[in-house]
Amino acid sequence: TSKSKHNQRYPCPSPLLAHVSDGSRPRFNDGSTEFSQHRQNNSVPEHCEGRLQNSTEDVEKSPKPSPLCEKLRSSVWGLTYVYQTFWIAAINSLLAPFFPALAASRGNNTWLFGATFSVFHVLMLPGSFLAEILIIKKSLKFAYLIAITGFTIYASLCGAIYWIDEENSFVGVAIFNAAFGGTAMAIFLVSVVTVFTSDSNGGLWMGIKENVSGIGALLGQVGGGFFIDHWKYPTPFFAFTIALVLVIPFIKVPRSGSLEEKDESPVRADQVNEECDQGDIVINDTHSHLHHSQPKNRYKLLLDPMFLVNIGNIVMASCLAAYNEATLQPYLVQFNLSSTEVGAVFTVKSCGQSFGSLIAGMLTVYKMEQFYIIFGQVLIAIALLIVGPAPFLPFQPSLTLIYIGQLLIGLGWSALTICSITHTLKYVTNAAGYPNDLKTTSFISSSACRCLLLGGMIMPPIATFIVTGCGYRKGSMFMLGTLSFFMLITAGSWLTAALCAPNARFERDSDRQTLWRGSSENLGGLQDSRLPTTLSLTDSSVNHAPA
Repeated sequence: TSKSKHNQRYPCPSPLLAHVSDGSRPRFNDGSTEFSQHRQNNSVPEHCEGRLQNSTEDVEKSPKPSPLCEKLRSSVWGLTYVYQTFWIAAINSLLAPFFPALAASRGNNTWLFGATFSVFHVLMLPGSFLAEILIIKKSLKFAYLIAITGFTIYASLCGAIYWIDEENSFVGVAIFNAAFGGTAMAIFLVSVVTVFTSDSNGGLWMGIKENVSGIGALLGQVGGGFFIDHWKYPTPFFAFTIALVLVIPFIKVPRSGSLEEKDESPVRADQVNEECDQGDIVINDTHSHLHHSQPKNRYKLLLDPMFLVNIGNIVMASCLAAYNEATLQPYLVQFNLSSTEVGAVFTVKSCGQSFGSLIAGMLTVYKMEQFYIIFGQVLIAIALLIVGPAPFLPFQPSLTLIYIGQLLIGLGWSALTICSITHTLKYVTNAAGYPNDLKTTSFISSSACRCLLLGGMIMPPIATFIVTGCGYRKGSMFMLGTLSFFMLITAGSWLTAALCAPNARFERDSDRQTLWRGSSENLGGLQDSRLPTTLSLTDSSVNHAPA
């Protein structure tokens, strides 16, 4: 009865299909004549024409905002994530300079900070898998709120541990809190990367995120020292945590060009059908339906050579950063630097990472990821040559060269990390044939997080072994050789893919023409089994077709 009332209210008979009852299969009416005639005329029912003209007049009369206002309005959603990224980076930066002194006052040596640091990063690995499960099973916003809630508890415990005087209790709470915080941090990273890459300017958002993280870490240590000097140890943790949770009511997922919008496409498709019930649309996008008709197992990407090359650049970036952090400080002893001067050397690298991420994000807007990845590898190669310097160069170790090398390493790290994530997502959705949905994006985000952790965990002991046996200058040449070999693999794989792309595109076009030819010849009879009989409500031809 509801359907008959609906048809009486919107009597728009379909020129393609007979009326289909519930549970039945759509069929063509009179063969290819009406089908071709409808495609040529592209007719619209009279009452729908009047409604379309009225809506067009309303749109023309309404004031049009400027393009700049539209861009600013469509980007407001990201400010909340950037704001919370800043405070999370500030909270994380408080532990390294201030926690060891607190642990020593409770009868523990500096080993406790090393243990909590290791537990924090080790628990980030299972946390990345948990984040992917939460995003897929629940929602992206749910996973992000879980991460913010968990990190709020972690930061509060970091401050509250100040009032624990008993040594064993202090150690137990510190290690438990590190495990809890590492899990929450992994969920946050995967969620925020998924949120940013769901936008059309995802690379730019990623660059802003890394830039804000670097600024937050620098200012967090300065502000934390000010709070501790004037009050007590817990003050900066509580103050930064309050600032973190202030914007929770304003958190929302992006709406323009996002994955959340794609998940809501069935609802919009139903609204289009209610506006003008023209029956089920058939075969408007054959290739799209064949492309997405069967779900793909995303973990099969781990066997895809091109995917491994693209995601491997993130592993290489994390390995190079871990090698630099594990071996540079002992090498600086020969210069008799103070603690402030040693910190300044590493600050140069952090500044390179922070501002290099902005450059990388801007270049992703212009689809220059491949160029900047190779350029970043070249920058790191130059840094490895001059930091030592290389044994075959006629230079002596110089603090100026070390500063320049640290800046180049920071710029190269940002290029490999930011551009590799966006380029991997483009390869998976455009070339590998996976849908650009929440599952795919969360898989890429969690894989990137695991790659960063992998290099950070396995490289420090390897780097220490190499430098102890060969020295810093020769050890840097080992890293230079590894980087050069991977650079050749990356460039060769991309060049091969570019040369093979025209042939693959020609085969897809030929197959599509064959399917259409067979469908049009047998339109009134038996349909090709490879062609869809009905159109999925999530098909782009429904979501983007005029009403």
